[in-house]
This record gives sequence, C-alpha cells and structure tokens, in this order.
Amino acid sequence: MKIGSLHKITLALILENDDAAIPAKGPAMIEMIFGIGIGGLTPFELALEGKTVGDMLRMKVSANQADAFFGNLFQNLRMHLDLQLVPAEMSFLVEVKDVMQANNSEVVKALAQSGGHGCGGGSCDCGCG
Repeated sequence: MKIGSLHKITLALILENDDAAIPAKGPAMIEMIFGIGIGGLTPFELALEGKTVGDMLRMKVSANQADAFFGNLFQNLRMHLDLQLVPAEMSFLVEVKDVMQANNSEVVKALAQSGGHGCGGGSCDCGCG
C-alpha cells in the first residue's frame, strides 16, 4: 500500500548528525495519520507521499525550518529522540515501517492531538495545552 490521505503510517527516524557535540540518535518510532495537518501537507509528508513499506529516505533540514518542514510532528520527534539541543543542520534517515488505512477513531484522535505537539493536548506538563 502506498502512503496517501488518511493512512496510518509508522516510521523509524534516525538523526544522523555530523556535529560531534550532538551524536546520532534513534531510531525514534513515530506513528502518524498522513494528511491531517491544518495547513495542508507538510514538506515532510510530501516527501513521504507514495512511499511503501521498506522505502528509505534521507532528509536534510535546517533548525530554523524544522517546524515548517515537520509541522506538529517536530516537537514529538524531539521528545522521542531526546533532542534538547537542535543542531543548525539535521540529517534524518527515515524508513517506512508500516502503512495501513486509519480507522475513524484513529483519525479523530489524531485531529484532536494535532493542535498540540502530538502528546495528547496538554496532559504532558510540557506547556502545550
């Protein structure tokens, strides 16, 4: 199955960093519903569109573009990678682990969480609520 609208996808992301001060981290296993962001598809989602299980991508993102590139997924990704400091340039290896049609309750839950950073909308004590 190819990644498309309202598919639930599981990704493994590894931060491959050249900066010795911030070592490589991951893999972070991220599960998301494709295409539910309020601003339309993010550049990250556009890069994933049409990919299938097993596909791998390398992505370079500057720190000042990370929020726009990943959308609300970036803060969730930072938590999963325990990334306290964001390097000026980040290189990610992304592997598609699973693609399936999301059910209605998964879509509703993901839409509710999309207002925050993916933690659940304020229950994490991070100040997102």
